[in-house]
Amino acid sequence: MKKIFILCVSLFITGLTYSQTVFMENESWNAVKSKAVKENRMIFMDCYTSWCGPCKGLAQNVFPQPKVGEFLNSNFVCCKYDMEKGEGIMLYKKYKDNIPGFPTMLVINPVDESIVHKVVGYTEPDALITALQDGLDGKTLAVFQKRYEAGERSLELIKDYCKALDVAYDQGTKEKVVRDYIESMPLDSLMNKELLELYLPYLNDAYSTQYGYVLKNLDKLQYRLKINRYDIETRLQRAMSDAVREIVNVTLA
Repeated sequence: MKKIFILCVSLFITGLTYSQTVFMENESWNAVKSKAVKENRMIFMDCYTSWCGPCKGLAQNVFPQPKVGEFLNSNFVCCKYDMEKGEGIMLYKKYKDNIPGFPTMLVINPVDESIVHKVVGYTEPDALITALQDGLDGKTLAVFQKRYEAGERSLELIKDYCKALDVAYDQGTKEKVVRDYIESMPLDSLMNKELLELYLPYLNDAYSTQYGYVLKNLDKLQYRLKINRYDIETRLQRAMSDAVREIVNVTLA
């Protein structure tokens, strides 16, 4: 009876260990690449530092979860590096243009060591799995960027590209993409609810034709599109306040 109990406990502990994300932590980068090539898998790299609170949150609350461990262990060779120690220093120099902050999680092709996808910041388990599955399905930032730079401007691509930029925490590029897209469209395209909601966070220039159009058509936007008028007015008021502040500052100067 005692042996059966010990066996059950051992199996339970083994199950818990397997369900957690299995990392090659601060190990040789060459060993990680070799393992990934041999198993024909992408590399999942957790880039962290010892002082980073959100990094510790991932390590304590996200990676140990069974559904996260099962997904990562099944699809990637997982590694993690302190970017301020050992080989982490070399890897940070190599990939620093793709690491805007910590934590950053990179999906890397082991053959040519190129970045395939990235997720930046503390990310809840389900959102992390969804973002990484998008990467496995080819819905990556690199793919969308390449299509965008080739001149494609479909709404579907713009939405997918913006979603990938959100995951990568690149709000500067997202703002430029949205602005360029909306400002290339006829003004009355803002009567499309989806386009208006896409553009609304960047409606901050009180001198723009888009600002004037939205201000003039507030009633139509409210009743035809069922948009929350308060949200629009708040955005318009903020843009006008910025314009007035700029005028005051220039005048005082």
